[in-house]
Order: sequence, then C-alpha cells, then structure tokens
Amino acid sequence: KGGTGAIVEYYGPGVETLSCTGMATICNMGAEIGATTSVFPFTAKMKEYLEATKRSDIAAAADSFREYLKPDEGAHYDQVIEINLNELEPHVNGPFTPDLAHPISEFAKTVRENGWPEDLTVGLIGSCTNSSYE
Repeated sequence: KGGTGAIVEYYGPGVETLSCTGMATICNMGAEIGATTSVFPFTAKMKEYLEATKRSDIAAAADSFREYLKPDEGAHYDQVIEINLNELEPHVNGPFTPDLAHPISEFAKTVRENGWPEDLTVGLIGSCTNSSYE
C-alpha cells in the first residue's frame, strides 16, 4: 500500500535544516509512494526563498499567517514514521536501473560481489523529481 491515498505531513526539528528546494524535492517524491499530497510547515527557509525569487509580497503574506502554517497542536495522525536525519546515508542507484539502490558504504562491496565495472565514469547527482542536490 505504501503511501497510497495518504497526506504526508513533515514536522520536527529536522525540518528547519532543510532548504526550500530540498522540501520541494521531498514533496515531489511523495508521488513515488502514492501520496495524495505532501506538506511541510512554513519555515524561515521558505520565506528566504520567496524573497530571493522576487516574491516578497507572498513571503510577507505567508509570514503573517505563520502560526496557522504548521501542524496543529495535539494533532492525531493515522501513522507516524520517525526519521532521524542524522542517520540517513547517501545512496547510489544503479547500475543499469534506478531500482537498484545501495547505501554508499556498501556500494564497493556490492560492485565486487556482482562483477560490475569498478570504474565509475558517469553519474548524475540529484533526483528524478527535482534534480536538486544539497
């Protein structure tokens, strides 16, 4: 079932560390799990992004409603999945198909075990949902 039909809301202290474009990438990836939509609370990084992209009026309007653009106090969720951002590890997808994802710490071992070419000559840093990298 994955996230089919779910509304995914991201919250917690890690949210403040993400850039606006990073949050957009994560929200776009919600479609990959079948989510109906994904949402982050309004943050200072969002305001900075809107101002930097010449949308200060929108930034000011959102900032004036900041108290409403966050999770409701005491909100009940159907499911909570906790992700410790300090424990996430970069992955390499492939070779040959994006379905083969490997933690970077295990990639060399996996390459040897599968007899894949050991010289990495071409790569793409990003994601199919936004091609953004932080």
